[in-house]
Amino acid sequence: FQGVVYLVSRFVKVIALIIVGAMAIGLLSLLIGSHFTLPYVNLIAPDPMITGYVGYYTGLISFVIIPFVLLILFASKLIWKHRKIHTYRYPMAGIWIVTTVIFLGTALFTASNFSYGTSISKQISEANLEEGQNLHIEVSRFRAPRDMALQMDDTFLSKGKMFNRDGVKLAFAVADESKVTVTQTTCSRGTNYRSAVENMASPNHRIEVSKNQISLDDFYTISKNRKFRGQEFEYEVAVPLGTTITFNQGSRIFNKSQLRRNSYDSSQKWVMTAEGLQLQESKAI
Repeated sequence: FQGVVYLVSRFVKVIALIIVGAMAIGLLSLLIGSHFTLPYVNLIAPDPMITGYVGYYTGLISFVIIPFVLLILFASKLIWKHRKIHTYRYPMAGIWIVTTVIFLGTALFTASNFSYGTSISKQISEANLEEGQNLHIEVSRFRAPRDMALQMDDTFLSKGKMFNRDGVKLAFAVADESKVTVTQTTCSRGTNYRSAVENMASPNHRIEVSKNQISLDDFYTISKNRKFRGQEFEYEVAVPLGTTITFNQGSRIFNKSQLRRNSYDSSQKWVMTAEGLQLQESKAI
């Protein structure tokens, strides 16, 4: 029985050694992998750029590295009865306090860049529709670049350039006159009104309006070294009552409270009514 207990105890220590080694390897892999998320940090962190690096690495030390190291030391003490491990507690506690304070300060500084939000609206197009002419909405859907580095929900990153699919919206309204007007509302955030307005210039979004067609992308881009500050593009298309509207297949930018659908078929036609857009029923031949 003693021999069995001895073998089991040795086996448990071997398993524990494997677990501790796996934790150390996991920590190293996490440190290497975290390096590839730095472009996202630079998009959000305020200037100067060193602010983002300092906040990122102090947070990594405080909330990842130190807990991992303490866990490994605790396992070593529990299994191999190391008695001098407690001498590391005070230096590590001091490092944890310093890095936590720096991280929280950087986080508050970063949050202040999103504290003020504003929007600016302007009419970007006005055109007359000929009687009986349809209005067509052509939306170019996002296609991920081949060299895409990272994806986070509807945000994509490629060579430092950000593609955002969640910041473009399109709604429809009834026009007061017999004209089609397109109004653009640009939203952004910053530390104050001035910085929020300046941040509106960072994103690029394509929209082209002709007499009977509106072409636009369902995403916007932010160039390298520019900052993400919650920018959005909202478009309102005002059309006369009775106007027939068609869409190309598939998009997510339409106001679903008006269209009440998740996808759109180019063979379907919508009609502007006093209650909003209504799907035109096809008549049987």
